[in-house]
Formats: sequence, C-alpha cells, structure tokens
Amino acid sequence: MKTLRLSFLLFSTAVLLLLNTQCKKNQEPPLTELQKLPPITQDGRNSFGCLINGKAFMPGGGGIFTNILSVRYDPTQGGVFTINAKYYYADNSSQFISLGTMGVNAPGTYNLQLHSPYLISYVHSTSSCDFNTWYDTPISGTLTITRFDTNPGIVSGTFSFKAATAACGTIEATDGRFDVTCR
Repeated sequence: MKTLRLSFLLFSTAVLLLLNTQCKKNQEPPLTELQKLPPITQDGRNSFGCLINGKAFMPGGGGIFTNILSVRYDPTQGGVFTINAKYYYADNSSQFISLGTMGVNAPGTYNLQLHSPYLISYVHSTSSCDFNTWYDTPISGTLTITRFDTNPGIVSGTFSFKAATAACGTIEATDGRFDVTCR
C-alpha cells in the first residue's frame, strides 16, 4: 500500500511539473512598445497613439466622464483641424498631446516648425514638462493626413515631431498615428 501511495505521489508530481512546463512554453513574449500602439487604419476607429521617447502613449485612464480623445475640424475657419489625446494615471497625474493645423481640405503633409500655423502642445504633469510650439519651443516634424473624407467625417494620418526645452529636455514623438471621426 505504501508503494502504491508513493507511486501515485510521484506520478502526480510529474504530471504537475509537465503541465507547468507546457504553460510556460505557450506564453507569448511581451509586446514591444511599438506593438502596443493601435494599428494604422483609415476607417474612423477613433484611435490615437505614438511613441514618446520610445514609450507607447495612447489616450486612456481616467473616469467615465473623462474626455481622453477629442477632435475638431472647422472648414469655416480656414480648415482648422485639432486632435487632443490625454492619458490619466491612477495617481491623478496626466500626459497630454495636442496637434493642430490650418488649411486642411485634402490629404497632404504639413511641416511642423516654430511659429508656423501648426500647433503641438505636450504636457506631462508629474515631470513639470509643458511646451507649446505656438510660443517658443524649437521643433521639427510632420503631420501627414492620409485620409480626409468629410462625408463620413473621417480624418486619418501619421505624425512625428522632436522638440527641446529646458523644462522637458528633448521630447521625440515617433510612429504617431490617428484615425478619428469628426463632425
């Protein structure tokens, strides 16, 4: 009887070890920062994302009444297009990006530069980083609108920018993408 119990115990242990090993083999590798971003689409998914200094940024967090992604297009004011994305952290801090341009009425690429009609704002509340290209932040980059369709109200595109300030150091947004609806 002792031999039967010992055999059962050894068999059970071997099965558990085998199952545990199989579970570890089937685990997916962790996502890269780029893989965390939403896909590049053009069908009005209301998505936004980019890498900020190599880390994935997407709107999110916050409560039920928090506006994390907003879009504005006004053809009566020179084709003003603005997109705002915000992430609220659990400690009540936040990260915010705003992109804006004028003269939008078709797909195209807009160069982002200091004192141009194109605006980029970036705020990270815990690091005291706050810049706005309308005023004085040196910047380079592009905003490319790949789909501009006013009938369903879809604006999609990509962006990247680089800015440097004393408060923020260098902020670099790469692999930016958005696919939004605006009416």
